[in-house]
Amino acid sequence: MNTINGLISSFTTTFKSATGTGLDALDATPMEALVTEELVNRGTTPATTGNIVSAFHAVNSRSPREEELYEVELFLMDFGLAA
Repeated sequence: MNTINGLISSFTTTFKSATGTGLDALDATPMEALVTEELVNRGTTPATTGNIVSAFHAVNSRSPREEELYEVELFLMDFGLAA
């Protein structure tokens, strides 16, 4: 009986997650990556600020806040995709 309890306990420990469901939540794709993907798909790289705003709106259905625009521009600069 102890062997079965030990086996069940090890399975429980192995499959337990922070959510308590046994399923780990997937991290959301960063907005910067989604906007960059949209820009590459459109063929608008290197991207201007106007291109970034347009792609952000297409991905997020709203215009970016100033800090979001800044983050996307920095992300694009890291890859040499900003104009």
